[in-house]
Amino acid sequence: QELTHLALRPGEQIRTPLIALLFWEGADLDRAQNLWRRWMIAHNVPRTSDGRLPAPIMPGNTSLEFNEMCDASEENQKYFIDRYVEERVKIDYWWMDAGWYPCNGWPQTGTWEPDLRRFPGGLRAISDHARARGVRTLVWFEPERVAGGTWLSENRAEWLLGGTLLDLGKPEARTWLTDHVDRVLREQGIDLYRQDFNMDPLDFWRRNDAPDRRGMTENLHIQGYLAYWDALRARHPNLVIDSCASGGRRNDLETMRRAVPLHPTDYNYSHLAAKQAFHHSLFKWIPYFGSNTMPIDTVDAYAIRSGHAMSVVLGYDLRRNDLDCELLRKLTDEVRAVAPYYWGDYYPLAPYSLSEDVWIAWQFDRPEQGDGVVEAFRRPRSQVAEMRFPLRGLDPEAAYEFKDTDLDTATRGLGRALMDEGLTVALPRRPQAAVIFYTRLGGLAAVAAAAPASCEVRQVVAFSAEDSRGAGGGTLECLWDFGDGAKGAGRKATHAYESPGTYRATLAVKDARGKTDAASIAVTVRPADTTAPAMQGAGAGTPEKVTVRFDEPVEKASAEAVANYRIDHEVRVLSASLAADLRTVALAVSPLAEGVRYTLAADGVRDRARTPNVVAPGSRATFQYLGLYAWWNLADGKGDTAFDSSGNGHDAVLTGPSGGPAWARSARGMALLFDGNGAYAEADTHFPDLAMPFSITLWVNPASTQVQHADILGNHGEPFAGVNLQQEGTQTNLYGFGYGDGKRWQGVGPVQLAADKWQHVAIVCDGETAVFYLDGVEKSRMAAKGPVAPNPAQNFKLGQGYHTGRFFRGLLADVRIWRRALPAEEAAALAKEAGA
Repeated sequence: QELTHLALRPGEQIRTPLIALLFWEGADLDRAQNLWRRWMIAHNVPRTSDGRLPAPIMPGNTSLEFNEMCDASEENQKYFIDRYVEERVKIDYWWMDAGWYPCNGWPQTGTWEPDLRRFPGGLRAISDHARARGVRTLVWFEPERVAGGTWLSENRAEWLLGGTLLDLGKPEARTWLTDHVDRVLREQGIDLYRQDFNMDPLDFWRRNDAPDRRGMTENLHIQGYLAYWDALRARHPNLVIDSCASGGRRNDLETMRRAVPLHPTDYNYSHLAAKQAFHHSLFKWIPYFGSNTMPIDTVDAYAIRSGHAMSVVLGYDLRRNDLDCELLRKLTDEVRAVAPYYWGDYYPLAPYSLSEDVWIAWQFDRPEQGDGVVEAFRRPRSQVAEMRFPLRGLDPEAAYEFKDTDLDTATRGLGRALMDEGLTVALPRRPQAAVIFYTRLGGLAAVAAAAPASCEVRQVVAFSAEDSRGAGGGTLECLWDFGDGAKGAGRKATHAYESPGTYRATLAVKDARGKTDAASIAVTVRPADTTAPAMQGAGAGTPEKVTVRFDEPVEKASAEAVANYRIDHEVRVLSASLAADLRTVALAVSPLAEGVRYTLAADGVRDRARTPNVVAPGSRATFQYLGLYAWWNLADGKGDTAFDSSGNGHDAVLTGPSGGPAWARSARGMALLFDGNGAYAEADTHFPDLAMPFSITLWVNPASTQVQHADILGNHGEPFAGVNLQQEGTQTNLYGFGYGDGKRWQGVGPVQLAADKWQHVAIVCDGETAVFYLDGVEKSRMAAKGPVAPNPAQNFKLGQGYHTGRFFRGLLADVRIWRRALPAEEAAALAKEAGA
């Protein structure tokens, strides 16, 4: 309530907003947040009539398949419910969102009856079908916003403010709404009531205030809104209400005492870093909220884990026959296992961040039960494969056992060490997520440690049993089996392994009463590193910058020694800087000439082995400055990164459920193979500085089948932003190029590509015209005059160009983005270049 200047009429009441202040002592903000969470759980989260907290849930829906419910029918809703049952993916609710009523698009609200043309048996036929299969129903309403031509607009116009907002401050309007929705809930068999509110009501309220009643229309409406929900809950004592309001715009305390936010944001759920960061913050304030799982056309552990919450919505397109439903069953079981821990104390373990090159992590601890869960996420561009997170809330003198859901073995640690030194989490892939449950151990507990746990052959490893605990203290007998046949004894022992491999070192402890316990720890042993680092390539992003890349991490001092680099044509190296990945060195140089082929030589650069190896004397790499924004030649042939050869550092990380696109040898040499089922390569840029003119060139070999709107590349989104090279609907391999200028889409094409054949595509945009060249021949030309509007919500990708779905199937090679408009003769010349 922003404005109040009013007089109350006889018998009238006013209600002030509910405000809570929480006080705490000390400087521990996490403790303060958990006091707040505990207060929210104890006194605010709405409970059922028997006093139970709302259970974690997993609804299913088809909102993305059928335009919310606008294209849904009784038949297709029953089909999808049956498919979940057939695949043994348990869902708790069937979620029917906007558009189930008569309408010409879901925003046409105001007739709150099922559309009998699409649902001849009403929603009841679907809810009965679901209930017979153990699934309840959740249905969307938006009663306050009324569109023209609907029942409320035509029959109760006197209840509407500005012809649009149903005035819940009018008792007769609220009574009708309560009775009507109560009847719909009962007649249609609806179990969970979802309420949305997609309008800005303030002007409607203020325009209907008298001069001496400013703020009263708003206040009466909010009183009516709360009374309406209270009446529904009184008539349906176990009713759960979902508060949406355009995704999280009504999460005030009064609302949160009556409802839970199952859809707390309208932001893009497929932006996984944003979703993780959102959860990282919202966990502090609201214990029960929901999330949606995306993408829906492939099952991805990282994506599902990024959406872990009290309510996780599944929207998979189960008409597909290539979904990994076995993996989906495993991951949904994991969701259910994690959710109860969200009632515990919450501790962020890494800072809030939207960056794609970091980790984010958190811990939920249940001190009363002595257990908890850690969730950690290595984002797509993180160069760090292992992190150590100091935990919170543990008993310093107790031993804990940890089980990573992706690993077969358990690890142990002492509470004090886990809080002081931290829990080590290793994620070798990117992106990758870990879910790690832990339990406090009672009585005798063996705890084994090894340092280093990853070593070279014949390197001495120190083993320790110092953190082991006996039931009543006292001396422990400690025996070691190092896993290679060797034995040891004592709280401390050392051992050196003679052969590479992964060994399970086992500690057995016995107390004075003869009780025993055992624990093991993995030790990874590598061959001695005797391989010299090698240059993988060099590139010039600007006339005064050269980037050189090594095939392994290198030592900082030698990598930044200017004297270790030489460039021909009298180019001087002015400075050198090693990047965070420890493999890339940026050289500041005297100005380069465009188009000249240069040779870079490197000497004296050492790797980071125990006994450092030096790059081979006179190692060389050639490069040119070509005025490129980015150049993925896709000739790397191994690893999880497609390096940018332009020198601008826009490396693309290979991503997907199976590790991303695969390196493949083809008639053009090495290329990237995209499976059309979740594989793509994501660069680190959304083109914030890509200006007219520009060109995009690439070699493409498309498969004979593609999904609808398959994107070879791009990052397009709303409103009118980004670029894409996209198939025309279901017209296989008919591709057009488009870009948004902030106001509309512009572009060129479409042009038919041949399946299973290498072709060269060049897109040239000069600010006036866009031209599509195929194999050096102009195929399409259109006016295209606007600037390119960047899409900060999505980085540029190869193999996909949208925030969800639309994955390309086929091969790509030599993808370049130019900062100029290529002339026709240059486009033709590129089409004649031989493969690598």
